[in-house]
Amino acid sequence: MKKIFKYFGLFLSVALMGAFTSCELLEQEETEVAKSELSIKSFSPTKVVPGQEMTVYGSCFDEIAEIIFPDNVPVNRCKLITNQVIKIVVPAGVSTDGGSIIFRKADRQEVVSKIKLTVGNPVITGYSVQEDEVVKGGSLFTVYGNDLEFINKVELMDEDGNPVIIPDTGFYRKGSNSVVYTVPKKVFEGAFVGKLYTIDGREFLLPEFTYKQPVGHWVKQKKYFWQNELGEKVSWSNQYRFALDGNDGNNECIATFPEKQWNVIKTGTFYFDYTPEDPTSYQVRVTTGWWGAQWLGKDNDIAPWANTELITDNGDGTFTIEITFGDDPIVADLDAQHLLFTGNGYTPIGIYIYEDVWVEDGDGPVEVVIWENELGENVSWSGQYRFSSEEASTGEEIYAFPMDVWNKLKTETFYLQLTPTADWFNVRVTNGWWDASWVVGDIGANLPERMIDNEDGTFHIEINLADDAAFVETLDQKHLLFTGEGFIPNKLYFIQ
Repeated sequence: MKKIFKYFGLFLSVALMGAFTSCELLEQEETEVAKSELSIKSFSPTKVVPGQEMTVYGSCFDEIAEIIFPDNVPVNRCKLITNQVIKIVVPAGVSTDGGSIIFRKADRQEVVSKIKLTVGNPVITGYSVQEDEVVKGGSLFTVYGNDLEFINKVELMDEDGNPVIIPDTGFYRKGSNSVVYTVPKKVFEGAFVGKLYTIDGREFLLPEFTYKQPVGHWVKQKKYFWQNELGEKVSWSNQYRFALDGNDGNNECIATFPEKQWNVIKTGTFYFDYTPEDPTSYQVRVTTGWWGAQWLGKDNDIAPWANTELITDNGDGTFTIEITFGDDPIVADLDAQHLLFTGNGYTPIGIYIYEDVWVEDGDGPVEVVIWENELGENVSWSGQYRFSSEEASTGEEIYAFPMDVWNKLKTETFYLQLTPTADWFNVRVTNGWWDASWVVGDIGANLPERMIDNEDGTFHIEINLADDAAFVETLDQKHLLFTGEGFIPNKLYFIQ
């Protein structure tokens, strides 16, 4: 079908046509439609400030010659998406009282929106920190007030005294009456005045708080992309094959990785742990699933007699290979042909990276994470978040804990952090057979006092199973399961 471009003309006579300029129109497909009248059905958002983009829905938008906002303010920035959808940038000078939007045709016929536009007016009433208190780097800072949804960035100072911007993508909002952001750990130490900015360019000065960096240090911590639950030895076999999510159409891979992790494998540094059957006689070959390009070159395997500089002996019967593909030809083939660990005489343990984790020194309890969610799937009365001990592993669980950690889970207090995916969410702590649950019952709407808001978009639950001996007795055999509805588990951790 033929495609055409439509353009708004430039109307120079204000008395006749008004000011309606700079309207970009997207290419549209010509369709046969019944003739209808120009109309405004709805728009979003209904509360705006100048400079903010809004979307209007209706019909016959190709007939528009002029758009007028409350207080007779013409629009000069808009984009026609379809004949029923137009995006408008709210013009400056709109009456603070709000009102209706008018769409006017070239013959002066017009339609008026039934919905009234409201103009926002951000007002700040307070903060989570008093002016005589110290604001600590890494802490959550809350601004209270009205119409705070229009605050779109915060300006603080970095450790060298240079401005640092926190964009609204890093905010946590619970409504229009508060904004929460995280103060950078490397904040400038001393007193200074920060700034809040709104979409329409207004600036609010924060009080002159004194800021201090947290006392602590960074430590390296393993973050697993994959851990071996198969337990099979490699013998010039192809079972340990990996791909990007969505690229394993024939189900040939033992695991697939999200794009972010896959990009780390292709362009960054990662680690591969394994246990050799005989530490003096084994070969590790890193190649593609088609046995094509090979890291380090054809038949150039990693073994006790070759490429030994890449091998680290961990002193416990396991070994580690540090892998950085860089410009190796294998990288160009990985998306289509996958990544394969083959060779002979060893069993893979896992693939992981090292992350820098901040540990505060002498400043209260420390969070010890024992599992972090790499799956990222929503819970909907499902069974994917099932845990066991290593001794009772059946392959059905997402993670198997060493026995010392498993015993702590059964006898000591631990925590589940989660992110809700719905306004109403519910957490059930049960076993993998779904025939016994923690005695406290479902946690959520029924027990809101157990669901602690972290003020950053996440919640946590404090769990101590020791008070339910009957339930604990089922866990070794039947495993531990977190199910329910409307949330994603983020991590399990202890506090020390």
